[in-house]
Amino acid sequence: MGEAITKVYQSTQSETYAAAQRAIRDLGFKVDRLDKANGLLTFKTGLSWKSWAGQEMSVMLIELADRETEVSVSGKRNQSGVIIQLYDWGEVEGIAKKVLMAMDDYLGVKLPDSLDGAPRGLFDVSEKNMDPGD
Repeated sequence: MGEAITKVYQSTQSETYAAAQRAIRDLGFKVDRLDKANGLLTFKTGLSWKSWAGQEMSVMLIELADRETEVSVSGKRNQSGVIIQLYDWGEVEGIAKKVLMAMDDYLGVKLPDSLDGAPRGLFDVSEKNMDPGD
């Protein structure tokens, strides 16, 4: 299991929980388990070009203060049958970031002015797609 991706939201645990549930649904994943009392949601992803069996993901919410909630998204390869894939190609981290970005939208998180209007998403940066600055 990789490291969890963690973010703190300025909202109640109930509001944040609802945003997490909506983000998972809107991204096309099916929620496996809801445990609002303990701030836990689990879901599985399906087959993708990065993994044959999908991922088992969990979202953990911890209320830090009255209107402050920490969200931690983590996951691991879904094990079904014979283990034939050893690496997930960073899929867990990508899914976690997508869930958090959707939650940002639902909770009205504003990007810093320096990023406002900038394209959002996950981008691969390498020498071949960088401007050489000629």
